[in-house]
Amino acid sequence: PAQVSCQPLAFMDGYGKEQDRVDNICYDPDASVIVKVTDACQCNYAPNSHSNRRWCCGDMYHMDLSVWAFEKLADRKWGVMGIKFRWVPCDYSPDRQAGRKILLADSLGSSTNSSGHNKHA
Repeated sequence: PAQVSCQPLAFMDGYGKEQDRVDNICYDPDASVIVKVTDACQCNYAPNSHSNRRWCCGDMYHMDLSVWAFEKLADRKWGVMGIKFRWVPCDYSPDRQAGRKILLADSLGSSTNSSGHNKHA
């Protein structure tokens, strides 16, 4: 598993477009979630706009987060955020667990810099 936290960060996607995720993105940059990593984002893409080139072919490690994990770290309207992660033992529990922000009006190893993408399905 990996311990993942939101990190305010500006970064370039695989198309060279800057993604500014610095101000007011993270609910709490010191809080984290534990996620199971099931595969890697390989830089194999077809020459079309529906390829994985945008996220998987940059200079940073990429991780697709479930909506559950993403929403504990930031509002999913951002779609992508900077993250900090590290590999942890299976029984690891973070000191400060991220919790989902709910608006009452709606009644509802080593650290690495990276980008986390909100996977809707």
